[in-house]
Amino acid sequence: MRKQGFIATHVSGYIRYKGGGNTGGGQQFSEPMVDGHDLYKNAWNIIEKTRDRNRAVRLIGISARGLVKTKMPKSIFKKPEKIYKTLIAFDTLEERFGKGIWKRAATVGASMRERTSGWHYDHET
Repeated sequence: MRKQGFIATHVSGYIRYKGGGNTGGGQQFSEPMVDGHDLYKNAWNIIEKTRDRNRAVRLIGISARGLVKTKMPKSIFKKPEKIYKTLIAFDTLEERFGKGIWKRAATVGASMRERTSGWHYDHET
């Protein structure tokens, strides 16, 4: 999303349960989001509020909507701007040295799998 120059204004999180049924919802942002980690945290909060802990989960879905193609909007706060500049630098490293050249500390040691969306890959492999 960030590499293509998009920002998201809305995120959704849903759970499908084994045997049928689903829960979830969405949230509109006060400021657009560009970082996948922030999108994930917001979607997970939605899922946590609505999920039924007594039912088996079949599928968890997170989606970003309200995509707008633009440069990262200037923030009145320094931290989001610094984070955005850091993410752009990491994107440049991946373009130069290949995918997987850097990882978030939270994902070190985690097993990452290819993601799919419906019947096709939702990203470059």
